[in-house]
Amino acid sequence: MRRAVLNRDRVEWHETCYCSPPLRHERATVYDQFFADMEIGLVDSTAPPRGESFWHYLKDRNTEKSNRPRDGAVSVTRYVPIRIF
Repeated sequence: MRRAVLNRDRVEWHETCYCSPPLRHERATVYDQFFADMEIGLVDSTAPPRGESFWHYLKDRNTEKSNRPRDGAVSVTRYVPIRIF
């Protein structure tokens, strides 16, 4: 996820996976909790996707929420560092 970028309203990243179906384990344990309508496809270019760092977006979003006065609202943004081997 450290390489993921925000591109308009999408989060994009490249990842190599040999599961069938692709990202089966990652989706079951993490991704499906945070993303809806996930699309998986073959990459036709090795160039990294362009956009704002999604990792920085998550950090900034959590910092914003932690600095706000508490009004009883619960933060739904979760900062979950993960490593995929």
